[in-house]
Amino acid sequence: MEYNIYMAIIKDKSNNSVKAAHHKSTKSALTKKLIEDTFLTLLSTKPLASISIKDITATANLNRNTFYYYYKNIPNLIESIVKNFVDDIIEKYPPTYDSFEDCLLVAVNFAKENRESIYHIYNSASRSIFERYLWKICDYTVNTYIDSFPNTAPIISNDEVDILKEMLKFECFGFTMDWIMRGMPEGVTEKVKLLSASIKNQIKHLPSY
Repeated sequence: MEYNIYMAIIKDKSNNSVKAAHHKSTKSALTKKLIEDTFLTLLSTKPLASISIKDITATANLNRNTFYYYYKNIPNLIESIVKNFVDDIIEKYPPTYDSFEDCLLVAVNFAKENRESIYHIYNSASRSIFERYLWKICDYTVNTYIDSFPNTAPIISNDEVDILKEMLKFECFGFTMDWIMRGMPEGVTEKVKLLSASIKNQIKHLPSY
């Protein structure tokens, strides 16, 4: 009897600990989202250099210590936002025949929805962060696309596959950077589809051995 009571107490404490940990995790995630959303809102209205941690915390009604609990500085905050976005793309779009077009469309649509924010990061000292994760998207989309290409594709050597992947990554990266540099004009969705079709056509017409 005493043993059963003891085990019930232990189980209750364990359940409470799990609930507390879940609550803390949820609260942490909500706080980080508040900081990130506040930052993106501010970034949509003024250049990155004009935004301070004080601006973010005052707008979000948080104290500075809360910001520093999650982020070292604003560049670290930017990296967290971009990294989470890229990781989300990779998780949601597993390797498929159409993954190249799907992933690139998600990326350019995100840029369109956050046009001013992206443009301000692009024209700031944190541009390298954006470029690094854009390259990660290009690397993922090209690698998964080539690796999942139908078995009917031309047979080429491993070295040629590596060269092809590098060429297509630069094509993808350059296409996106050029679009951003020109102020993200309309019509990019149609161009992404044309780019995807062009790449598929290039692969289909590779010489066979």
